[in-house]
Amino acid sequence: MDNRKLIALRSFIIAAGATAAASFVGVFAVMIGASAVEMGWLQSSSNSLSNLGQILWGRISDRVRATNALSDFRKRNISYSMVHASIFL
Repeated sequence: MDNRKLIALRSFIIAAGATAAASFVGVFAVMIGASAVEMGWLQSSSNSLSNLGQILWGRISDRVRATNALSDFRKRNISYSMVHASIFL
């Protein structure tokens, strides 16, 4: 297996794990006593930051004028970047 496939596999596993863990943040917050208002803020801030991240990475992507090699790399990995930005922002 070449390095690109290993990197893609590693990125997928990390994204899948982070997504699975993120689905339990709300449950954990309720367990430690978060109110309905706090849960609303948690969910809305997560969604808002995700949307802002998509705008940011979209603008960066549009400004980059790439060669074919970088363009191919971008096409394959743009979804991974969006997933990571939405999870970690």
